Amino acid sequence: MDHGLGTCIIAAGVSHAEELRGMMNIPDSKQLVVALAIGYPDPEAVANTFTSRREPFDSLVTFYGF
Repeated sequence: MDHGLGTCIIAAGVSHAEELRGMMNIPDSKQLVVALAIGYPDPEAVANTFTSRREPFDSLVTFYGF
């Protein structure tokens, strides 16, 4: 169900695993492999209006057998 929330994968979270363990009470027996931010996006924020230039999809992949 859509509640207006957005997510963002944060690779730096794994780089700071010990800090996250302390804040989130994560035991050492668990391995952190990814951090995920969740919240309400602000579509008017300047950072959210950025669009990166990307190579066209067709120039990067080739499908065989489909």
